[in-house]
Amino acid sequence: MRVHIVTDSTACLPTDLAIRYNIGVVPLHVAFGTDEYTDGIDISPTQFHQMLESRAEHPVTSQPSPAEFADLYSRVGGDGSPIVSIHLCADLSGTLASARMAIEQHPDLNIHLTTDGAPPVGIGLLALEAARAASNGAQAEDIVRLVNELASRTYVAFMVPTLEYLRKGGRIGGAQAFLGSLLSFKPILHFENRRVEPVTRVRSVAKSRQALMTYLRERAPNGVQSVSVLHAQDEEIRAELEAEVRDEFKPTEDFLSDVELGPVLATHSGRGALGLAFIASP
Repeated sequence: MRVHIVTDSTACLPTDLAIRYNIGVVPLHVAFGTDEYTDGIDISPTQFHQMLESRAEHPVTSQPSPAEFADLYSRVGGDGSPIVSIHLCADLSGTLASARMAIEQHPDLNIHLTTDGAPPVGIGLLALEAARAASNGAQAEDIVRLVNELASRTYVAFMVPTLEYLRKGGRIGGAQAFLGSLLSFKPILHFENRRVEPVTRVRSVAKSRQALMTYLRERAPNGVQSVSVLHAQDEEIRAELEAEVRDEFKPTEDFLSDVELGPVLATHSGRGALGLAFIASP
């Protein structure tokens, strides 16, 4: 039986790719007060940012319930087909814990969890690599080993216009060192050791693109196996970064050149974020 791949909505996978590769996506949730929404289902990025800027309450995010995982697992693996489930690291979300609970409650299903340690958006690249391996006949154990190896070469770096949303959401990590000293600077951050950590700070959006490209060059000296350009409601700066990545790295297979952050991730970035997620070539 072919292995099924499951991930969550922090993968930010375009719908057409998830359908093409038969990747199941369990959505997280975001709430403004008592109004709760399902990531990627009943609230669009545009609607979310309008609410983020107009509502008095700061949104709160939450992981899927074990029952939501169990429902998807049962639908794709109820016939005995193996499942490889790839999720956000536990230090950033309780999503992995919900997946584990669902697996414990359904020992009849053949489910394999990958290593805890992948960053948001980066897990989307890992899910695509896993799905390609599955389509080529790889077994679940081989796919788990592949994903765990690729995770060690997976990076996510991003610019946010302000640290306020990360601070409010409690995800600021080592970037706390930048608070109070930014003034007109824009912070460049990345995920390291399962935390948001500072890379540098720049004075303009143009310089943020330069800093992100420098980060990409330094960590992918042999090129990229896969790469995505991510943004939050800023098409112009996304297109400029895409052009630079295309020109220098010439990505070919499923270049995710327009990954818009969904409401759950945008809760922590705000409008205007720009970033790169990539798997470096060995």
